[in-house]
Amino acid sequence: MFFYGGGWRSGERGDYGFAAHALASLGVLVAVPDYRLFPGTRWPGFVEDGAAAVRAIRAGPGQGRPVFLMGHSAGAFIALSLAADPGWLGPERGTLAGAVGLAGPYDFGPEDDPQGIFAAAPGARARAAPADEARLRGAPPLLLLHGTEDDTVRPAQTTRFAALARSQEVEVEARLLPGLGHVGIIAALAGPVRALGLAGAPVLETIGAWLLRRAPPA
Repeated sequence: MFFYGGGWRSGERGDYGFAAHALASLGVLVAVPDYRLFPGTRWPGFVEDGAAAVRAIRAGPGQGRPVFLMGHSAGAFIALSLAADPGWLGPERGTLAGAVGLAGPYDFGPEDDPQGIFAAAPGARARAAPADEARLRGAPPLLLLHGTEDDTVRPAQTTRFAALARSQEVEVEARLLPGLGHVGIIAALAGPVRALGLAGAPVLETIGAWLLRRAPPA
């Protein structure tokens, strides 16, 4: 399941066919759910929508299959919130096979949120991890990728979240990809970019190898 980015203010699933096709080329079924955006909703509305989408997929085409969550930027926040905090999915979190975050903003304060999208969060602070960090335990394996040239969401967001998850005994693979910016890491999934050798880093290949280790083909 792939959650797109857009700062929780923009985006819709029809714009991400390129990502779905790239992931499907790995031999997996792909769902790209929509979720409510600001100003129509604020936190936690979009995370609740993500949880509802997971339950719908689990009850339908994902039934009996390993389910992985993935997201870019704001979508990575949603995917990793669902994987990290059992408050969103309850016991279903334990059935997730893994989660992948691309250039995710996993922890930031009110000074980074002038529109108050996260005003209802504890301390108006946006966190993918649960307030009680010990509840991270039991999260599925995580793959966190970030471009070293990202000046929209700093790579430190990924390294700090990876360190926190490891401190709670969560299996984490975190990689900083040289030369990639915030858009470049998702553009690397686009077919024409990869066909021309312009991807800049093996984003799709890294995701594919990680998925294969956790869900070998039947």
